[in-house]
Amino acid sequence: MPKVTNTQLSFAVVFGGVIAFLLLALYAMIVGSLIWEVFQVDRAGQGQADNFAQGAITVVTTIGGLISALVVSKLAVTKPGDAPTVETGTASRANPSMTAKGMAVLYLTVWVAVGLAALVVGTVYYPDINSTVDDIGTSWLGLAIAAGYAYFNLDPTSGA
Repeated sequence: MPKVTNTQLSFAVVFGGVIAFLLLALYAMIVGSLIWEVFQVDRAGQGQADNFAQGAITVVTTIGGLISALVVSKLAVTKPGDAPTVETGTASRANPSMTAKGMAVLYLTVWVAVGLAALVVGTVYYPDINSTVDDIGTSWLGLAIAAGYAYFNLDPTSGA
């Protein structure tokens, strides 16, 4: 098996990080436009806004699942009380860089903000205007609870 150099590992980590952030940006833009559409329909008082492009809905639900899986898995391997980090390939897990911590916190912050916005707008205030925003909000809530259980190492069946 060929040996992997630090340069190859660093390139793979940077490339993977760029892809992850691009997918997060695409997800946030599509969910943001869906939420904007909900507000426009509410202002116009015209009922429903479920005529968003089917391709965009497929993309946002697929990317949303990937992002949520990444968040839950990352929080599952992070010790409770510690900030999650991204793998940089050069820093050790015992002493991650501030950049690695900052990138992970930024990623989680965007995920929480977009999910919470979809929950509040699509599920709490306007559940009948756009079913996709409602679905994104309710699924995000379940995944946020799963992320919390993963981060704090809680077992819902044990009562701990």
